[in-house]
Formats: sequence, structure tokens, C-alpha cells
Amino acid sequence: MAPTRISIDLVQSPLQIGGLVIGKYIVSPGSKAIKVNGEVAPTYQEVKQAMDDARTVVKSFFGSPSIDAAVLVLPNNTSDDRMDEVNGAAQGAGHNITQVIREYTAVAAAYLYKEKPTLLTTVIIISFSGNVIDVVVLDVSPVRPHEFISTNVEDFDYTHVVHFHSTHGEPIDFEKQNEGRESGPGNILGLVGSAIKSVVLGPIELALNILENFLSSDNLKGCPEPKHVIFVGKVSGLEKLRQPVKKRFPQAQEWAGDCDPVELAAYGAAVLSFKDKKIRLRAAGDDVKAGGDPSAVFSTDVRDFEPEFGDQPTV
Repeated sequence: MAPTRISIDLVQSPLQIGGLVIGKYIVSPGSKAIKVNGEVAPTYQEVKQAMDDARTVVKSFFGSPSIDAAVLVLPNNTSDDRMDEVNGAAQGAGHNITQVIREYTAVAAAYLYKEKPTLLTTVIIISFSGNVIDVVVLDVSPVRPHEFISTNVEDFDYTHVVHFHSTHGEPIDFEKQNEGRESGPGNILGLVGSAIKSVVLGPIELALNILENFLSSDNLKGCPEPKHVIFVGKVSGLEKLRQPVKKRFPQAQEWAGDCDPVELAAYGAAVLSFKDKKIRLRAAGDDVKAGGDPSAVFSTDVRDFEPEFGDQPTV
């Protein structure tokens, strides 16, 4: 039996496990919901429970008795230190973790695997994973191997660079109805006459406000125009939440790659896990115009990389 190399997306609830089964990448949900965010790493026990859950899924749905290697997916705002802590916990529980990556890297991997772009491409990822709103604009570009010239996209390695990233770190309970609270993350203070009134927003209205603020950011205005918009997470299917994005980027096409938005990151990470590859980081200061040859500016010197965006494999 071939080695079982999987992905585990800890951002979704429940967690999602991806892998290659009979020549096809599939994603199956687990039974555990691990609370992860960029500030506090899950405990050793939580990580162990997640890995045990993944092992059960692998046995039941993938038909394999064990996990040979795994790529873990964490929220985009996870610091390098938190990523190291999660990796250490999983390794300490006896698992071979080949990479710990942020969600946008996993989504980019799914996009690259399905689209196989031959030129630099800009995408915007709108994520509601873990009920946290997160917006990322990034470039993905192929780099041809230096030892030969090939027109086969399967021979290309890929790099990515993040132009914009903003996250609203506090989860929004989309399933909770408006209970008329006097305080909380959904409250906005407004002046009515001479009195200050608290306007309580429902979860969708709150999410819309946050998303529209992100989309109107001056930093976002300076980014390249995206070719595709990629929505991630369960509530991303709500048309009301998609409308402001379509209005802000009318030329960009929605892309899902025939994947469920909940499964997209696990799918991409499964590709990286099975192929035992990673998307290398291109230096953020490099200027490669759309349609240009990114290999002309690609650097193999890690000192040129910005560690904030570098999903380096942790072995």
C-alpha cells in the first residue's frame, strides 16, 4: 500500500481531512472542532485529539491503517511561534508533520493544482473559516526549473507573495440570533439627539460592516487587481456576503474549482502533502508584472524572504 500522506485543516469546524484515494483527492470531515486562532495555540491534548480524529477518518474513509505524514492548516493570522507550538505538539504525539501552513497557502495550492497557471496570477481570498473574517490578496506564479526549459506545467514549481492581509480576530457567531444585547462585538454606538444609543447588529450585518471596511482599505487600493475571487468557509456561500466583493472587484471571476468552500484548504494541503512539495515564497519586493517571467527575479536566498509570509516546512 502506498504511503498515506494527508492534510488536516484545523481552521474549519469540524476539522477537515484530505488525501489521495484511488487517484483522486477527497476531503472528509472529522468529528472534532479544535478552537484555533492566531494568538493562542491549541493545547497538546487538543492537537492529539485532532490527530486521533484524523486517524479514524483515514481508517474509515481512506482505507489505510495509519498516517505516514501530514500537513496541518492553521488560521492566516497565526504567528510563527504558534505554528511551531502546534507542530511540536503533533510531533510530540508521535506524528510525522511535514509542514504547518497558513490557510491562504493551502487555498493557493488548490488553485494552482486545478488551474495550473503558466503566468503570474493575482487572486483575492475571502475567508470566513472559524467564523473569522479574513481577506488576503496574493500573487501566485510558476518558476521553471533552472536545469532545463520545459513547457509542461507539471514541471513548474510555484511561488507566492502576499500583498494584503487583514483579519478580524474575534469570531462571529453566525448561528446566534439577535438577543438585544447591551454590549458585545456587534454593538455600534451612535448619537441620537443628545443620547448615545447602542445599535445591536445581527451577525450578518456585523460581518458585512467588517468586510466592507476591509474592502475600502487604502492598503487594498494599492494592490494588483485580482483575476479571481476565492471564497472559503461555510457562510461564504451567502450571497449577501458576496455582493460587496463583487461590487469592489467587478472584473474578477468567482473561483471554487469544483470544491466545497469548507473543503478547499484541506484539498490544497492534501496536494502538497501527497506530492511532498511546498509553495515557495517570492520576495515581497520583487516586481513581476502579470504575464511576465517570474523566474527572472526569483531568489533562492532565504535572506530575501519575509518570514511573516513564509510557510517554511517544519520537520
